Amino acid sequence: MNPGDIVEFQHHDAFVIGVVTDLVGATKLALRTSDGVEARASRADVSLHFQSTVDVTDDSAIERRLALLDQRAADLTQNIDLEALWELCGDGDATLDSLVDLMFGENDDASRLSLVRALRGDRTFFKELDSLWRPRDSDSVAAMKTQLEAEKYKHEARDRFIQEVVEALAAGEDAQAKVAGWQADPLAAPYLESIQEAALAEDISRVAEAVALVAEIDAKLNEGLSDSGQLRAFNLLVRLGIWDEHQNISVLRAGLNSGFDDDVLAAAEQAVQSLDTALEGRADFTDWFTITIDDSNTRDVDDAISVRPTLEGGWDVAIHIADPSAVIEPGSMVDRVAQARGTSVYVPTGTIPMLPPVISERAVSLVEGKNRPAVTLLAHYDEELCLASWSFQRSTIRVNQRLSYREADELLDSESLSHVAEILGTLNYLAEEQMMERAENGAITIDLPEPKLRVTFDDPPVVDHRIIHETRAHCLIRELMVLYNHLAAQLLDERGFPAVYRVQEGPDRDQVQGLYAVPEGYPREFARLKTMRKGEVSTYPGRHFGLGIDGYVQVSSPIRRFGDMAMQRQLVAAAEGVSPVYTEDELMALVADVEQASYIASTIQRESAKYWMIYLLSNVEHKLAAQVLDVRDDARSRSVVLIHEFGLRAQMKVKPGVQRGDEIQVKVERTDPRRDLLTFRQVD
Repeated sequence: MNPGDIVEFQHHDAFVIGVVTDLVGATKLALRTSDGVEARASRADVSLHFQSTVDVTDDSAIERRLALLDQRAADLTQNIDLEALWELCGDGDATLDSLVDLMFGENDDASRLSLVRALRGDRTFFKELDSLWRPRDSDSVAAMKTQLEAEKYKHEARDRFIQEVVEALAAGEDAQAKVAGWQADPLAAPYLESIQEAALAEDISRVAEAVALVAEIDAKLNEGLSDSGQLRAFNLLVRLGIWDEHQNISVLRAGLNSGFDDDVLAAAEQAVQSLDTALEGRADFTDWFTITIDDSNTRDVDDAISVRPTLEGGWDVAIHIADPSAVIEPGSMVDRVAQARGTSVYVPTGTIPMLPPVISERAVSLVEGKNRPAVTLLAHYDEELCLASWSFQRSTIRVNQRLSYREADELLDSESLSHVAEILGTLNYLAEEQMMERAENGAITIDLPEPKLRVTFDDPPVVDHRIIHETRAHCLIRELMVLYNHLAAQLLDERGFPAVYRVQEGPDRDQVQGLYAVPEGYPREFARLKTMRKGEVSTYPGRHFGLGIDGYVQVSSPIRRFGDMAMQRQLVAAAEGVSPVYTEDELMALVADVEQASYIASTIQRESAKYWMIYLLSNVEHKLAAQVLDVRDDARSRSVVLIHEFGLRAQMKVKPGVQRGDEIQVKVERTDPRRDLLTFRQVD
């Protein structure tokens, strides 16, 4: 190979023709292409060596010669019939030159270039093996034809889908009808699904084809889509009316659905038909005056409380937990669906329930005035308020009074002499005594405000926000639930039943001592929160540092958490002296699934709440009072502040000299809910 030779070579994953302008060492070539590009290639990259040569000192001659060769090859390619060539050449491997002779009857540079381009462009009839071409057998040719026809059909379907999307967006109001057609069309539906996958993808590199599809659609639109990549796909789905602009991506990404399949709903309806039968043979607590305390909009009520004085001067306290297993058999369809969901998910826009509403909100929810199945802890306190004895039993209860937390707090703070106020006062006294006892045993209570949002979809959506502080009513319910779960753990341990215990180690001593250097109030509460270690699950009862008790299971929310429902089944079996419902291996396998579901649920709840908080703050222009909870570096770029008006903890940069505990003024700087963007700046 010498300077002036014309060759075809591989360059950036493509075959191009060029002229060798120089030899570079023993293995490299300097080349010039028809468009004047100077290139380097190894001798191994040369795929064809042509007969013609050209003067390397004349750039215009090089470009003319290469352009002429390229055009002649293109003209010849129009008349190449590869199927006829395949029929002529027989079964043996053939060189390119022999195929050129068969096809054209002569062998020149343009003939060779045109045929090799045709062979590479259509692999139906020949397979390339180094410098040889092997004719495919008849079956392979037939299969290749079928494959190519399918690919052509698919490509046409893709082009048609792109055009229809563009037309649908131009039509505006007709887009919905088009969407329904695509969803029912087996050719169009995959493209629609791929766009959704692109909008949901956490790693955009894995959906490159879908991203390219959206980009092609965008390029054809008169009014283009804003953004790029994932957000561009999201905007397309919104423009088509498939998604709402406030679509919860976290929920879709997790594959959750607030509804249930028809067969599950039918099974749930069938299950609740057994409710009356399920209430038979239970301890009867319907003559106890029973109350519930929950949020005013709660529909899946799973705990209720009662108290009665004893003749000896003590108290009988009954804590009732809803019993969904009264109508749900372990292993049934409804049970399997509940286990797969793992937990109910609560977001500002509503609830994604673990159980169908006919069960969770009606048949087993502890609604006022209805007989309902429960598992009751009956605790006997003596006149000195010492817990003398206790037992768990399946029960039937009837709630006499439903209270919201606000209503309960108003009664606790009042001087009312009503029966409900008397019950609350008694239970509150018992709760305060227990809380003090736990505190003496090292229990930690974190007092930090938390925002709670509720969204009403209007035009635009309305976000109602309030700040949750732990009130006396919250404390009362918390303490009774802690007691219930603690004694449940104690019974399961005593009976040797497999159980899932919640344990938590204490913080490092140095961290605890360091708290005294933090200003009192919210900064110290925040610092205390950071010292707390993550809770863990164990098959053995152990210390729960945060609660200040030894032995704790979660069994008090069986309507909302499958792990609680499973543990409630174990608890009932232990209380009634029958065999455990689950072995230890079954329980741990179940809990592994449920813990993963709980993690996903907490992620969804956190991301959803943040989205709507950013949306709410988008229209806030006034100054906001804030307190600095933590200053994390010398540059103060990662300080944490508490925005009082919204109960929101946010990270931001504060001015030099600002210390932990200082009160400052801030303003919302930038917001974008869809991009998870929220920044504040400190102002005077």
